[in-house]
Amino acid sequence: MKACRLPMPAAGIAFTAIAGLFLLALPGCTTSSWSQGQGARDLGPVTSRLCYLTRVSGHFEGGGEYVRVYQENGHWWLGGHSKQSGVGGKAVCVDRKLFSSGTQHDTAVSHDFHMAFHSASASLTGCDHETTGLKSSQSLVPAWNGNAATILNGMSGKFVGGAEYATVVQSPDPTRPSKLDVGTMQCSVTMQDWAVSFRIGDAGSSDLPQFIGPRGEGAINDAGEYAVHSTGTSQVPMAPVGEALCYFTRIAGKFRGGGEYVEIYAAQVGQNKKTWWLRAHNGSAGAPDGVYARARCLKFHQP
Repeated sequence: MKACRLPMPAAGIAFTAIAGLFLLALPGCTTSSWSQGQGARDLGPVTSRLCYLTRVSGHFEGGGEYVRVYQENGHWWLGGHSKQSGVGGKAVCVDRKLFSSGTQHDTAVSHDFHMAFHSASASLTGCDHETTGLKSSQSLVPAWNGNAATILNGMSGKFVGGAEYATVVQSPDPTRPSKLDVGTMQCSVTMQDWAVSFRIGDAGSSDLPQFIGPRGEGAINDAGEYAVHSTGTSQVPMAPVGEALCYFTRIAGKFRGGGEYVEIYAAQVGQNKKTWWLRAHNGSAGAPDGVYARARCLKFHQP
């Protein structure tokens, strides 16, 4: 693990001159990376930290490819597997004491939620690359209720276009669950995703989490989600680093090699505040569908 630092300027953005790297103003913040062929990375104890996925890259051809942040033996871990090339991931961890509700710093982390969808065999009527995306009667997997933020923390499957996705659907109701979903238009494949819910404050609270989004601050419908879609490189600024934590809610598209990635990172533009950015990059000439990502930014200080 490394202390969280801002990167050098990204291509296409007029960043202020940065002499090397410097620390983010987030206590306990660390970053970690994993590449195929490596063992899982120990990210530290669940009791004091919140860890989440901030980058996915590589060739996702099927169930043999996955990247995820997960919990095991009381610790967070970052790991994955690949039978293809260029598969890797990154994670950020922060001190859970950064979050507060009123004057309280009580937080809770769920267990890891998992959804798997097995698409119909090509030998069955209806699997014609046009109707496979209909998931028959399979229900979405519930996470915690909408009074907690639900974070997309892993993906697996055959990602060959915009119809292939891993996502979490945040509930706008504090008494009803957020949900995990995956989709595909391919025959005979397994699509999977993983997520974790994070609550600030009491379990029985009727308050919705507050976010910073492209439409402003507020609950999910008021703040909105950040989104990028790229057949080259696309990136958007999100929330100030000192005010919110930004995480994936949806990853989709054509991941055919190390040149395809989506990521959340921090950088400073001119004299502005240090800011979280959402970026998607498609480096394969044969991937015109591009890659997609969505993200939300959960405020550190809740009402």
